[in-house]
Amino acid sequence: MAFSEEIEVIISIYNSNITITDEPDHIKLITYSEQDYLIKLYLPFTYPNASPLFIFSSLNRMFDKSAEEELYEDVQTIMNENLGSEVLFQIIELCRERVTDRRYHQEKALDARHKTDELLFDNSSLSDDIEEFTQSQCTGDRREVGTSGHHPFSTSTQLTESAPNLCVSGDETKIKGRRETERGEMSVDVCVDIVHGEVVIEKKSSFQAHVCVVKSWRDVETFRETLLQDKRIATATHNIFACRFVCPLSGRILHEHDDDGEAAAGGRLAELLRLMAVENAAVIVTRHFGGVLLGPDRFRFINNAARKLLEREGFGEREKEREREREKVNTGGKGKGKKKKK
Repeated sequence: MAFSEEIEVIISIYNSNITITDEPDHIKLITYSEQDYLIKLYLPFTYPNASPLFIFSSLNRMFDKSAEEELYEDVQTIMNENLGSEVLFQIIELCRERVTDRRYHQEKALDARHKTDELLFDNSSLSDDIEEFTQSQCTGDRREVGTSGHHPFSTSTQLTESAPNLCVSGDETKIKGRRETERGEMSVDVCVDIVHGEVVIEKKSSFQAHVCVVKSWRDVETFRETLLQDKRIATATHNIFACRFVCPLSGRILHEHDDDGEAAAGGRLAELLRLMAVENAAVIVTRHFGGVLLGPDRFRFINNAARKLLEREGFGEREKEREREREKVNTGGKGKGKKKKK
């Protein structure tokens, strides 16, 4: 692949995240940037027969010293093993994977704390019931209170979930589950709307995305459990998962992902949700292996299936709004306009 072709491929993949500038002594500077980190690759005129100079910097110190040293060592290994070949994509993807993993581990503890906050929030109504029950006993009111309509300390109020009823219509699946007490005297309908994308066949492997609106970890678990009740999905080779939603208590973005055996695929899917500024959505991409190895292309097929469905359902609108805001800032609020003829 010629250098010009490599640059075209890089630009087509990363679009506005890539800038190319000419430096003195026939050196080209390739810069990949996101909101919190920067990758710089200085390419000598003899590239790829000579290795580029690699510089990585982050704004919020997401890497400690040992992690940063490990990143530089791994980048150097890629350069040494591929001297004479194009390495821009490999280096950028390595950095993106490390950043995704670092973000995930940094926020995992915070997410766990917010999960606890959500649980406390859900149980707050029980505390109110206990207080109401105590007051009713003091006033002689013998009516039973609580979310189940029974004594709040009764062991019979533990919730069990019956098998949901599936109704498939077109490309949308609506699932109604019923939660009830062991005594069967309380029921609450839980409705989950799952939208399915088109099945895409690539070299005998099939890819299909599924998306659902979620606003809590309970919604996320219901989505996953419900979808896997479909035997065709449950028996797939991989069900790559990612979710991203706003915590109702703190307003923070909470996220999760799962490779399901397709190494690094979940992190890439989570990164797609972040780049698209998707909120309150969970997505699963189902892959059935067709016997032909796809190599790195499999990640593109997985993300493309998810992106098409997300855009079709309007989850990509925030990304478009953000791009319009950037254009306003760059043009001083005037937007794109035609130049007047003199």
